[in-house]
Formats: sequence, C-alpha cells, structure tokens
Amino acid sequence: MARKQKTNFFKQHYDKLLVVASLLLLVGSLGALVAGTSAANAERDAFQRDMKRMKTDFRAEKLSGFTFDAATGLLENPYQMATGGTFLVAAERVSCVSCRRPIRIDADECPYCQAAQPTGEVSDDWDSDGDGIPDSVETAWGLNPRDPTDAEGDMDKDGFTNLEEYQAGTDPEDPKVHPPKFDFLRVSDIEVKKFPYVLKSHTEMGKNVRFQFNRGNQSFMLRKGDQLHKTGYALSDFEVKEEEVMVKGLGMRKRKLATVTLVKDKDKLVVKEGEPPINGMFVVSFVCLKDAERTVYTAERGGSFEFDGEEFLLDGISQKDGTADITRKSTGTSWTVPKE
Repeated sequence: MARKQKTNFFKQHYDKLLVVASLLLLVGSLGALVAGTSAANAERDAFQRDMKRMKTDFRAEKLSGFTFDAATGLLENPYQMATGGTFLVAAERVSCVSCRRPIRIDADECPYCQAAQPTGEVSDDWDSDGDGIPDSVETAWGLNPRDPTDAEGDMDKDGFTNLEEYQAGTDPEDPKVHPPKFDFLRVSDIEVKKFPYVLKSHTEMGKNVRFQFNRGNQSFMLRKGDQLHKTGYALSDFEVKEEEVMVKGLGMRKRKLATVTLVKDKDKLVVKEGEPPINGMFVVSFVCLKDAERTVYTAERGGSFEFDGEEFLLDGISQKDGTADITRKSTGTSWTVPKE
C-alpha cells in the first residue's frame, strides 16, 4: 500500500493567499482615503463656520501727522553738530573763516572757535541738490531742495516734468498750463525722393518761351512765374543755350537745351531739359516726445506742416546731423530741431 504524502497548506494555496492579502490591503487603503477625505471636509466646514461667526470691533484710528511734520522739519533745519562732536548730520556746510572746521552755511558764529562768520544771504539761484531748480523755487513749490529726484516729478500730471515747467516758466500745479509742445519736436527720419517731373522740351516764340514738364502721361506747360501743377514750385528763372548732344542714328548734333530753376519758399531745384528725374525732394518726418501716440508729421523741404494748432515752415535740413531748421509762422521764430 502506497504511503500518503503530506502537503504543506501554505505552499499549496500560496497564490490564493497572496491575492486575498492584496485585496485586503487595497480595501484598507480605500478606507483610509475615505476617512481622510471626510476629516478634511469636516475641518473645512468647521473653518468656514468659524469665519462666518468671526466679527471684529477694531476701528482704524486717525493717524497723527506729527511724526511726518517733525521729520520734514529736520530735513529743512538739520541739527547743528555739537562742538567737538563726531556725529554726522546731513547739512550744507562751509569752512569756518578762522579754524577751517566744517560749519553750517547759515551759521553767524563758529560753534568751535566762536569766530564771527561773514554775513550775507544765499543767492536766489542757489541749487543745493543740483537738479536744475533753485532752492527758493523748490521751497515755494513745496519740493525738497535737497532731493534731486523731485525735478523729474510731475505735480500736475500733465506729462511735463517739474524741471521742464521751471525752464519754461509755467505753473507746475496747473495742468492746463505747460511748456509749448513744439519745444519737444524731434526729427525721426529724413527721406530723399526723386522729383517726379522732367523737363521734356521748350518752345521759343520770340521772347516768349514755354516749357513742357511731364509726369508720366501728364504734360504741363509753364512760362516764367507759373507754378508747376500742385508742387508749390514756381518757375523763377531759365537759361537756353546751344549744346552738343548725341542723337540716335545721327551722332553728335547741336541743339538748344533749357535749364530751369524752380523755387518754393527757400527751396530751389535746377532741372535740365532731357535729363531724368533728379534727387531733389527731401521729406522730413517729425515726432513729439510728449506724444504717447507718436503721431508723425511730414513736410518737404521748403514746405510746411501743422502741429498743435500752428503752422511751421521747413526751411532746411542737415543730412549729416539729421537735424532740420523750422520757423514758427505766427511769430517768425526759427530754431533747429534735433534728431530723436
């Protein structure tokens, strides 16, 4: 009779036990997660209930200006440095005429040697902080004569700095009064264009000479003094002389050719018969530094442009420097506009 073999229960059911253990671990994890979520929700609800019940009886108290007034007072009148002391105090100082130690600029007597100091008032144009605005003006405007940054401030928020208002002599607290905007014009571009008209021919009838200008398919007949189309240029002078030119199929031949001078205000163009368009038109573009929109104003040399309700004439340009000379038509004042 065969002997019955004993088997180990755990070895026989190992895989099943492993599955059961995994399932139990998973169920336990899910239970812990649910419990944690419930606790977090309960804590959140309790916090929200507490926030709704919270009330405060605190009322803001009116702040005293004493500290601020005392601080600004010290800026205007710093403590006098004691005799023999080493504590540094911000103040304008000069050398004593006797002991040469630093003393306050307004001291009548030296605190070290008691020597009398020269009497005399500080000039009205004294500028302690070197910001371009004298102390007397800064004090009258409520600014700090020892703060160089307030010159770049804008008290009336009109887009012009306090320094610009001072230089122009305008009220820095009135936004309706400010420096003229044309002082802030700048040249943004100078463009050279071809003069689109060519002198095609001329006709002599005694002393009466007529000149034909062409632009594309258009023709314009001018006499001396006439204006060329809508350019603003007028025929001011001319010269007709005989020259040798190359004629196709015939070689060199003598022909009478005209040279015409066109003038517009201070601008002058010289156009010769039979030659291609010349580089004679300069167009200048201007912008205003105080214009956030950066509107561009253009004008041809010798022409004009409208800006801020006034008319300005473009007298000349400097391509090398990128500047332009303009004249304010209402006053006849001329100046050079710098490059941006």
